[in-house]
Amino acid sequence: MKKILFLFSMMVALVAAANAQAVDIKKIKEMNFYGVDFSLASAPDVAESPELFKSGITKINHLLYLQVKKFNFQRYMGKRILAYNFDVTDNRNADIDAQLLTSRTVREKISEAEIQEIISSLSTENAGAAGCVFIAETLSKTARSGTYYVVFFDESTKQIIYSKRVKGKAGGFGVRNYWAASILSILKTWNWR
Repeated sequence: MKKILFLFSMMVALVAAANAQAVDIKKIKEMNFYGVDFSLASAPDVAESPELFKSGITKINHLLYLQVKKFNFQRYMGKRILAYNFDVTDNRNADIDAQLLTSRTVREKISEAEIQEIISSLSTENAGAAGCVFIAETLSKTARSGTYYVVFFDESTKQIIYSKRVKGKAGGFGVRNYWAASILSILKTWNWR
């Protein structure tokens, strides 16, 4: 009987924690966007050379900024974007070992510790606001999809407010556009509000 009661109380606590996390994201009205971090990604089945593949994905943050009407994070997420702070993620992406990126096997999951390490490395200018970053996990040409973690965090404490593993459909011409389409797919299909 004690075991059943213990299990029941644990389930209630987990449900409450999940609901609290869902409520927190809805309370966020404005944020800074840090782009997409590909430093932990695996892309084991791409046809392009490692260097060409890395070159394409490292240009995605620039595309998100240039085509802000198409990749309208503010409209899809329902949150005012205070600033696009891509410097740190662009630097992390530039340091990716292209051979390692394309030779990694498909990841099971990025750990919470790995996500926290990325959040801790972000240079936050507007402490006190919320920040958001997409962390790429797997880019699968065979599955025609990209898997990411969408992470919201408190910029002053670097504490993760919300983290969710999501998948978007990839498509289009060229490395950059093909994988950027998976991000647009997530924006269009995920319930942000």
